[in-house]
Amino acid sequence: MKGHFAGRSEKTFSPQSRGGPRRSALEIHRRSAGSNPDPLLNLRGELPPLSREQATVREHCLPGQEAGAVAYKVECHVRDVLWCAEAAERSGLPPKANSQRPATLHAMSEESRGTVLAALAANSAITVGKLVAGLVTGSAALLAEAGHSAADTVNQVFLLVGLNLSGGKPDAKHPHGYGKEAFFWSFLAAIFIFVAGAAFSFYEGIRTLVQHQEHHRSTFELGLAFGVLGMAFLFEAFSWMVAVRGLLAGARRKNWSLRKFMRQSPDLTLKTVFWEDSAALTGLVLAASGLALSEVTGNETWDGVASMAIGIVLTLVAIVLGLQARDLLLGAAADDETQAEIAATVNAFPEVDGIVRLLTMQLGSHSILVNGEIRVRRSLQTADLEDLMKRIDAQLATNVPSVVDTFWELHPGAS
Repeated sequence: MKGHFAGRSEKTFSPQSRGGPRRSALEIHRRSAGSNPDPLLNLRGELPPLSREQATVREHCLPGQEAGAVAYKVECHVRDVLWCAEAAERSGLPPKANSQRPATLHAMSEESRGTVLAALAANSAITVGKLVAGLVTGSAALLAEAGHSAADTVNQVFLLVGLNLSGGKPDAKHPHGYGKEAFFWSFLAAIFIFVAGAAFSFYEGIRTLVQHQEHHRSTFELGLAFGVLGMAFLFEAFSWMVAVRGLLAGARRKNWSLRKFMRQSPDLTLKTVFWEDSAALTGLVLAASGLALSEVTGNETWDGVASMAIGIVLTLVAIVLGLQARDLLLGAAADDETQAEIAATVNAFPEVDGIVRLLTMQLGSHSILVNGEIRVRRSLQTADLEDLMKRIDAQLATNVPSVVDTFWELHPGAS
């Protein structure tokens, strides 16, 4: 909790001061509090009993960290990660990560992981088959699809790396955790779709259109090509259905339509798999159509056009995923419904006179940071304010499990 009040200095306390020496919340506000008798100012000017602070540090830190770790977090009631990071830094001991994650968030992460694994298995199984069939038949569209599947396989590895790293516990260097790792690796996947998938498809298409080589394919070669395409379609359809089930489950949890979930959900991992599988199914249809038209007409131009069309599809998918990843990496806010639920939860407390400002940011696919300014009753004492902040955070953990960090600035209300 940040005990900042309207009409005072805009400088507030943070665990790491910018551009100056490190100071405690108490030191900062002793300079501005003066002798104002307003009981709210006790939150900034009254030194809490040492035993209570030591007890709090003992509660949130690893055994032995409480020795010498006196962190006067009177102003900043942040979740235990930051409290412990502040205390541990003063004591020279490593911080304890917050190990409590709601079961619902864990279930959503595992759901995304299962979708990625299904896609990885499908792409791994068909990449070699497409490559062999493309080399045997000389089809540019099949070779483009081989490159597409190879890119998708690498991308699934990227997504798994992002999922694993995003589950890292908060520490002193990253007090809000590593949730944005998933956004970063999804962004890399979008780049790789374009570089290794779309670019290779364009190359094969242009090469076929420029060279005008004729291919006289035997019945065996055609059977191999269409057989591989058919098997690939079955594998990709299975992976696509797994991704769709994950999207539908996520939309049901939010009570959203599937379209709205695709536009607003921060779960880039799940959406990346869906778009990749959708592009793969479209590419398979294009490759089969191009190969069939080339055989019927005797003109390999159709095969080159199909390869170019696959490149266009992959480019569009890369752009969509890249823009969504960019938005989240830049610090996108939580969706409107989540913000409304947070505001309703805070306003439900009778001690709260209203919300001055509410800011949110997606820290990960299933984690949100909340920074808010609220008006509270002027008659509340220090202990009442501390208790109120704890109760607000506890209720938010129940109503909005994705809220993992909160910062509150208090303003005196009308009464």
